[in-house]
Amino acid sequence: MQRRHELTQELITLYEIVGETVWQPAQIPPELKPKIKQWVIEGHIIRISRKHSCTPSSYRINRLIIAKITADKALSENTALYLSGTLTLKDLSAQTGLETKYLSRRLTQIHQAQEETA
Repeated sequence: MQRRHELTQELITLYEIVGETVWQPAQIPPELKPKIKQWVIEGHIIRISRKHSCTPSSYRINRLIIAKITADKALSENTALYLSGTLTLKDLSAQTGLETKYLSRRLTQIHQAQEETA
């Protein structure tokens, strides 16, 4: 539980440093890069890569979407309201601070997980 709290604080600090959810790679402070790699592995950060035309195997991280852990909790609690039509993606976006594109994908994952456990 302590580790989760520390991670939450680190992510919030990371989020506050830039003040937005989308980063270009050059904006990432060098001392945070090892932590970001770990967060990607742990699934707290979603990495989007795009291939370049120069060589088929080369790619770069186009952007990082910082997904705060607390946003998942809010999504979990509000999935039913969203599915019933009470909440819109815009409402959820305002509540969680995440982009609607990410929310849509994440809501689908949460809904599928809830159906599997039911």
